[in-house]
Amino acid sequence: MKIYNKEKTIILNNPDLEKGYLAKDTIVVQTVPAQDEVQEKFHYITIKEYANGGKDVEKVIDTKHKPAIEEHDEIEEIQVYIPYTVDEYLEKQKERLREWRSQYLEIIDCAVWYDCLTHEDKEIVKQFRLALLDITKTMVKPAVPNCVLARL
Repeated sequence: MKIYNKEKTIILNNPDLEKGYLAKDTIVVQTVPAQDEVQEKFHYITIKEYANGGKDVEKVIDTKHKPAIEEHDEIEEIQVYIPYTVDEYLEKQKERLREWRSQYLEIIDCAVWYDCLTHEDKEIVKQFRLALLDITKTMVKPAVPNCVLARL
């Protein structure tokens, strides 16, 4: 299925789905003009004549019958690439960061694991947790401490 830009003027090959999305749509391929009905026209040719006056004939069609056609558009199913607005893009980024954050909060919020850490590692985890909570404000993934990576 072809993918067009929002205005349906350019075919796109690899749109960036991080920065937009695809929507189903249609495009007019051509407009077929109206046509009047055409009646069948034919004549007969004699194949063989008999002495008693009979004959074999064959019908020869000169013009085939064509039904009337109303003017109509031929359409093609397409997809249109719609870029995210700045706000939509920002919200998508925040959602990805929230998902990333949740996997680490699940680990560091485990009390039994946290209690087993050294005082120094507890402080590192505390700072990491604060950075995770601010991730949608800073829009930056903090570095994951080694003690957390070891828990993965």
